[in-house]
Amino acid sequence: MKTPPHKFNFGPNKITQIDLKPLELVDIVVDAEEMSQHLTQQYDYLANCSMLEHTPHPWKVIEQINALLRPGGIVYISIPWLYLVTLSIRSGRAVLPSPQSDIL
Repeated sequence: MKTPPHKFNFGPNKITQIDLKPLELVDIVVDAEEMSQHLTQQYDYLANCSMLEHTPHPWKVIEQINALLRPGGIVYISIPWLYLVTLSIRSGRAVLPSPQSDIL
């Protein structure tokens, strides 16, 4: 069977692409904050590229990634540099400046 042009061939390894919208390359349409409720398997490698800054609750996405990652698995997360946004690991919440902030 020929691999569709939008799929990548990694031999026996399967790539599952998820998104909130049913785009051409997407295999599963799901909210990232609810991934583990819809995906039944665990993964050896998870990549989250420039997406966390678009979610209202990024810590929930991190929890979902943790639930889907097989023990000993690898996570790659990229976040664009946004000096106005900070993520507090201890409190587990994103902190955004208020609209009245002098920074804005």
